[in-house]
Amino acid sequence: MDSVSCLRADHELLRKKTLLLESALQIGPEARLMLREMSDSLTRLLETHGRREAPLLQRYGQERAGTPLHVPDHAVERMLFRAVNRLLVGPLRAPVPIIILRLSQAVEQLRVQMDRQERLVFPVFDDAPAPGETGAVPLDGAMSVNEVLHRYPRARRVFDELSINRLDEGADSVDEVAWRHGMEATEVLQRLRSALAGVPSYWYGE
Repeated sequence: MDSVSCLRADHELLRKKTLLLESALQIGPEARLMLREMSDSLTRLLETHGRREAPLLQRYGQERAGTPLHVPDHAVERMLFRAVNRLLVGPLRAPVPIIILRLSQAVEQLRVQMDRQERLVFPVFDDAPAPGETGAVPLDGAMSVNEVLHRYPRARRVFDELSINRLDEGADSVDEVAWRHGMEATEVLQRLRSALAGVPSYWYGE
């Protein structure tokens, strides 16, 4: 999967999680623990996504003949979600209405920036993998565990290490399984790609 495809997959997962978060915002005060977990999960995913998008944004600036990059990264959104996390776990318990307001603002800011990147940055690099990525293993969070195993039998070791039950969870997507096990789908996909990197193509049945 090329760099833009990875970032698009991140954006898709971020949008799914923000939809779940918005549903939780409707529950009320009893959702405090859920909001804390969701906000923390989004923050960690944004941190991982930020490290992945940095090289692409740098290349985008270079493609524009060294002009300053006018499409910001997700630093502002990471700051907003970290601020909410402090409100949720700090010694002074912020009122739930304040937390809901701050989370709503963070979600809106995140969507605006994702839309801008997808409109302005991604088209420049679509179908153009970064140097060294031509041999990347094509994996996607929407693929089921069984689909991954069918194409890449050696992935079984990774699922076993992560205590993912291939019999009970085989029909579920990598996104779903990662969420259920308290992980980011991007982390699971990265471990799979690392484990499969350099494996001869005949192992894949392709």
